Amino acid sequence: MLPRSDEPCGVPLPMSAARAAPSLRALLLVLVLGVLLPTLGFAALAVMRFAEAERSRVEARAADIAREATFSLDRYFGEVLAAARVVAGSESLAAGDLAAFHRRAREAMAALGGSIIGLRDAESRQVLNTAIPWGQPLPAGTRIAREDARAAATGQPVFSGGFTGLTDGMWQFSVVLPLPDTGVPGAPRFLNLSAPAARVQAILAREVTLERGMVAVVIDREGNFVAHSADPAAVGRPSPNLAAATGQRAGTLRGPGPGGEPVLVAYRWSEVADWRISVAVPQAVLDAPLR
Repeated sequence: MLPRSDEPCGVPLPMSAARAAPSLRALLLVLVLGVLLPTLGFAALAVMRFAEAERSRVEARAADIAREATFSLDRYFGEVLAAARVVAGSESLAAGDLAAFHRRAREAMAALGGSIIGLRDAESRQVLNTAIPWGQPLPAGTRIAREDARAAATGQPVFSGGFTGLTDGMWQFSVVLPLPDTGVPGAPRFLNLSAPAARVQAILAREVTLERGMVAVVIDREGNFVAHSADPAAVGRPSPNLAAATGQRAGTLRGPGPGGEPVLVAYRWSEVADWRISVAVPQAVLDAPLR
């Protein structure tokens, strides 16, 4: 008697057909991947968004620090310039009484803590220097003849870069003011007030708060370090001067650091001294949130 068509024939299924049927483990794996993959994708996107936001925050903070440091230094440079203008308006200087001017200028400079006043003629020959007693021989040259020439050409005060003084060996900078031409041969035509460059380093240390890994530097118009938050021994050395070629008064750029490592640099130029303040952030610091 033949079996009915709707009854199982009792013949086992082929092995290929058995394998084709999904196992419970496979079904569970598909279910888990279906749940996890979108979650992992969303998590990866969230991490990248967070890292990008943190990188943008650090870049913005570096620019803010450069701006704040520039304002602090410009305030100090403005004080130096104001003091030089007060001294240049001295009655004894206007009257040509250089001995009295020397005495009073020394008193004023002592109150300003180590500053020096100098006078030079139209040829940048020294006429008076408060670091040298009145009547004593003066150095034959000067470190700031270029600033004298620039002040004569523009009629405006000019800040020098950092230099080592001829009389005291102090690392310093000057602001040079042009004086009226009295027509008297050898009369003073330029006045300078020199201040210790160490004050710039002190302002950087006192008034600038850096985040981890950031380095703040002050670079003079000659491209040399005047202050360095991480390496004070670098003062006086040439800087990489990355921002000098941009032609912009403020901004950010990327380039190699002193050791060749990639860095982000936020920079701003002083409106008073025409120096530059830069805040460098290593690329490794910017990438740290992503890692």
